[in-house]
Amino acid sequence: MRPSKSSGLQSLLHDLNINPQYLTLAILACTVLILIGAPMFDSLLGYIWNSPPPESSSSSHRRSRRKSTSSGPPRTRAEQLRQRGETTGGSGGEGSSSAPHIDDVYYPGLVNISGTYCFLNSTLQALASLSYLQPQIESSRAKAEEWDVPTPVIDALRDTLNNLNTPHHRQKAFRPEDIIDALSRPDPKGNRSRSRLFSSREHQDAQELFQLVSSCLQEEAADVDTEVARDHGLAEVHRDDGDHPRKDVGSKNVFEGLTANRRSCVQCGYTEAVMHFSFDNVTLPIPRASQCKLEDCLKEYTRMETLDDCVCRKCSMLATLSELKEEADQLAAHAAAKKSSGSRQRKADRARALQQAVQAALDNNRIENDIPGLELKKVTSSCSTKQAMIARPPPVLVLHLNRSAYYGYGHASKNS
Repeated sequence: MRPSKSSGLQSLLHDLNINPQYLTLAILACTVLILIGAPMFDSLLGYIWNSPPPESSSSSHRRSRRKSTSSGPPRTRAEQLRQRGETTGGSGGEGSSSAPHIDDVYYPGLVNISGTYCFLNSTLQALASLSYLQPQIESSRAKAEEWDVPTPVIDALRDTLNNLNTPHHRQKAFRPEDIIDALSRPDPKGNRSRSRLFSSREHQDAQELFQLVSSCLQEEAADVDTEVARDHGLAEVHRDDGDHPRKDVGSKNVFEGLTANRRSCVQCGYTEAVMHFSFDNVTLPIPRASQCKLEDCLKEYTRMETLDDCVCRKCSMLATLSELKEEADQLAAHAAAKKSSGSRQRKADRARALQQAVQAALDNNRIENDIPGLELKKVTSSCSTKQAMIARPPPVLVLHLNRSAYYGYGHASKNS
């Protein structure tokens, strides 16, 4: 007679010293865990499989990444979040269920290293909010990859800004050590010395850090353009197709603008030629008042200033013309009295020639042109005016509010 399965199981449990009641409870518990944990496990796998891979700085990954199909740079964080939902959340259409809600995400912060790097964190947070900066960085970085030119600051800044603009479902912060290391080291060609901003644990100036970042971006982009021009030569000037963009594309600094300075002499009425200077930030003085607006600071910057110690070109030429005429008359009279045509006569002729050249320059309004052999007598105008204007504003205008006030005799204070 064949033994039953139940009797065989009972004998096995008896041999293993297992209580059948405990075995029944264990089977029920495992069944409950499977029913509850299966959906959670499936959601976890779906999150892992559907999550985008982390950004990598390796050259192989950067060469294989696809070009963005976005219609333009985002101007707000909400627009940037919607674009991320279109590219990483499946269909990407309006009302897509995969796009996270704006109220359910958190943008990461920065760890204040040593408690004194607030100047760095505030500058990086401000740069991360600029929609015009990201296309410049991406363009310069793509060209650097194509021509194998090292751009450590551009790469580190791109990764840092991407981390700051990537939303998460929980609060987090990271240490900006990559950008600190890139800014602290000399550039690959040795054109820039090591920065001392991070050599100590003291508080530093945020404007000085911004100028360092801006100059590094411009220098590295110029290195890439130099390499492109060296390989292509004159053909690069005429190349303007989609596969080989011109070398000036992406090389312009979004912070770079052009100022115009004009100076006039009140005594003679002469206005010098307008001088243009490039800038990446504008220092605005703060008016001495209990309160003011940004418009007041801009008006103070463009206000006409009165000077009393500037050399006027036209006044100097008029004084030089008078001296040359007097010198020529004296030499001619002395030579005629002695009835000699020697060295004094030659000096008189030379003085007459310079006199005629100065007079012609004044008559033809060529005051700024240099006259060969002429030693100009410098005359300081007792009253002249100077005015600064922004001739070409940059895409991103950086304003530095100068709180320092100088009262003469070396005394300075903060205008707060």
